[in-house]
Amino acid sequence: MNRRNLLLAAASTPLLSACLYDRRFDLDWDEEVRLHDGRVIVVHLKNTYERIHQGFTRYGGTIMSRDTTLTFDTGGTSGKVTQLFKGYSPSLLDQHEGAWYVTLRGGPYYRSEEMPGQNWGRYPSLNCDEVAKLVGTEFVPIRIQDLPRALRMPNMLLYGTAAEHAQFHERRISLKNKEDWLVKHPLSSGHINTCRPREEATSPTGLSTSNKEAGGSK
Repeated sequence: MNRRNLLLAAASTPLLSACLYDRRFDLDWDEEVRLHDGRVIVVHLKNTYERIHQGFTRYGGTIMSRDTTLTFDTGGTSGKVTQLFKGYSPSLLDQHEGAWYVTLRGGPYYRSEEMPGQNWGRYPSLNCDEVAKLVGTEFVPIRIQDLPRALRMPNMLLYGTAAEHAQFHERRISLKNKEDWLVKHPLSSGHINTCRPREEATSPTGLSTSNKEAGGSK
């Protein structure tokens, strides 16, 4: 390589370095959440993303949503609770008869489910979201059959890309913002109603059958 090419290569190195963004980054916001009984609470969400391939802009390239940290005031003896969901993000947060529940969309990665307290897929239910219940100050996985029937619809911000989520960084997402979001990102068939397994039925032979489906709820 001649001297001229060496000088050009040296000059371009800072420019290439300047285009490299952190592999992992966070976007956080406060979000208004309407509970099934009409109450509105405000929760804090920290969303962690992983940049798989670099892009020419901050939120370009290939970016995967990884983890979510949820913080909210239970209004009870548990006080303010902070819970990390590795590989998952809440699609619903609600309270029924004094107990708090979340449904979670996503999946494990890099053996994340092997970390203590992070096996959210312990009770798989086909294409349904996973479910967890607040016990003390921590959420623990439960079967989707144990999710109260009154909790019927997602109430958290769903879908979108990191580039779209960036507009909410360090802001408060209102219920009106979420209504506008749904126009652009309507709920999929699996989220219009909270996905539940089919109720046990009796076959013509008199044998009990129990089939799971990813459809809606009664």
